[in-house]
Amino acid sequence: VLESKLPGYMVPSALVMLPALPLMPNGKLDRRALPEPDAEREHEAVAPRDAREAALLSVWRDVLRRDDLGVTENFFEAGGDSILSLQIIARARQAGLKLTPRQVFEHPTVAGLARVAQDVAGDEVRHTEVHDALGLTPIQTLFFERFPQGESHWNQSVLLTIRDGLDIAAQDTVLRALRAAHDALRLRFVRDEQGVWRQQVITDDDQPVLEVIDLKREPDWTQALEREGTRLQTSLDIERGPVMRAGYFEVPGGARLLLAIHHLAVDGVSWRVLLEELQQGYEQAARGETLALPSNLPWSVWVTRQLAHAQSDAVQEEAHWWRTALAGSQASLPVNRDAQPGAGRSVSVSLDEDETRQLLQEVPRAYRTGVEDILLTALAQTVGEWSGHGGVLVALEGHGREALGAGPGAEELDLSRTVGWFTTQYPVWLEARAEAGGADAGSAIVSVKERLRAVPHRGLHFGLLGNKLAGLPRAQVGFNYLGQFDQSLAADGRFGFAHESGGEPVAKDLPPDMVLDLNGLIARGKLSLRWSYREGELDEAQVQALAARFGERLRALIAHCVQARPGATASDFALAKLTQTGLEQLDLDLGEIEDIYPATPVQQGMVFHSLLQSGDGVYVNQKRLTLQGRLDRARLRDAWQAAVARHPVLRTHFTWAHGGDALQVVHRSVALPYGEEA
Repeated sequence: VLESKLPGYMVPSALVMLPALPLMPNGKLDRRALPEPDAEREHEAVAPRDAREAALLSVWRDVLRRDDLGVTENFFEAGGDSILSLQIIARARQAGLKLTPRQVFEHPTVAGLARVAQDVAGDEVRHTEVHDALGLTPIQTLFFERFPQGESHWNQSVLLTIRDGLDIAAQDTVLRALRAAHDALRLRFVRDEQGVWRQQVITDDDQPVLEVIDLKREPDWTQALEREGTRLQTSLDIERGPVMRAGYFEVPGGARLLLAIHHLAVDGVSWRVLLEELQQGYEQAARGETLALPSNLPWSVWVTRQLAHAQSDAVQEEAHWWRTALAGSQASLPVNRDAQPGAGRSVSVSLDEDETRQLLQEVPRAYRTGVEDILLTALAQTVGEWSGHGGVLVALEGHGREALGAGPGAEELDLSRTVGWFTTQYPVWLEARAEAGGADAGSAIVSVKERLRAVPHRGLHFGLLGNKLAGLPRAQVGFNYLGQFDQSLAADGRFGFAHESGGEPVAKDLPPDMVLDLNGLIARGKLSLRWSYREGELDEAQVQALAARFGERLRALIAHCVQARPGATASDFALAKLTQTGLEQLDLDLGEIEDIYPATPVQQGMVFHSLLQSGDGVYVNQKRLTLQGRLDRARLRDAWQAAVARHPVLRTHFTWAHGGDALQVVHRSVALPYGEEA
């Protein structure tokens, strides 16, 4: 009922009935003695109040696959992450609303985004593909450093089930349309006269995309599927093309569709784009309609802008930060150094559906964290204990679709529908806290979260700095969290993810380039994390033990967060420029704080004079109004309460308890002092 009348930040997260409020000896409320509310409370979603909110709420529910969301829900507390935020942006654009990644992070509710979203203009600038030979992006450069002669069998692929079969001609039409729409799928890689690899988008690609393969008479069709899938995947060629192939396999009782794309042209976010457009495009083609795929910014345009941005002062000046941040970090691990690294092997650890749901929906409330923060805290504790270094130097992978530059003059390119290998990789030293549970669990999570948030531009510039950072310690542990991958396909749609093997996406004799390489994702409601290692350096028993210890620590961190009071950390209030210690000195109930930022110079002066002349009413403005006609007292009070809820400054108090300049502290909700006299 309250949510239908008040904004979300004024609605209590839970109601707890008490016979009496606990008081301190001085008569004030003893907040620390209040019992924890029931986390499993029933929730009543706030309905949209206008067309914009209705459109955005529909997008949120589709992306997060939750029908219980309202317009005041926090996107990240509801299970969202940076990768899903790109889907929010892409689908909002289809609904006629333009958003940026920065806006999603700054206004993570439907109500907040509805206020800042812009209508998509019909005359927006359409960027044109670049067909000249271009330099490599940092992640592509790492690929060719690892494979100087080029490696064409290094793909990403998906194998799909098909409900009711496919019209082959329609499917071929869609695949060709996808290749025409996304220039990265027409990439070729060539060496120039100096032997340096470069990339180039060709204008047209008339090579076949789809191959039809009949396996209905095979005695073991799953084995034949794997064999034929491997054959298809080894046919990709980064120099002459193609970099994308598809196979339609007719099998007993149905069919499978294999899509294989060389990793140089695709990443995890790109697959979400392609699978969504595959579904939409096929239905259009099957009905005989003209395909109308969403517009996108060409990959070649992004490459051009990124390489130019690499020469900017903002990038070059960041080198000092990286050298300072990595000083003293320890990269070595206790492996068998006498052995020659062999073939890649892997073991896995997973959570069940309930644990995964808690990780996505309940854990973020405690410290305003994401899934990565919790996984990396458990990793730092596990590897730090094993290595004896008290932490881990980890090579993190990000989605890489970040804004180039900042400020009013910077253009924020819309990359939400662009296909390509955007991944960024950058090293971070994460300090371990020995115990996963108890009092240390909170400080461990906060330490990792604050370290990650301190990385400038989400690591985008590290690779652009290239040789300027030569000599820094090189991480031996890699980490990549792909998010909720299976949400790329509609639950009741024509396509689904298959369980069988679609063949070898990567050549068998290629070992991982890290001592340990962790890749995690959520599929079918469960988190799984694969630990890859090189045979010889480590044995299976060692990695199994590490993965098991990681699982124990992860579950302990989840349990801690589920029981902890809602809170926040210093990085949640970036404008305040507080350290974590400074935030703690403010002694706030952080679960009830919406924002913290500096007082303006004028406000600073007002605070100073008010303190000098305390009690004199300096700077207090009063208005006296005479109302005519019949007065509805309840509505008058509600109107003032709504005004307080709408304007953050009316929910603000000032503090300088941290020892610095005055700060404005905005509360999520404030009860309006209201009195009536006869």
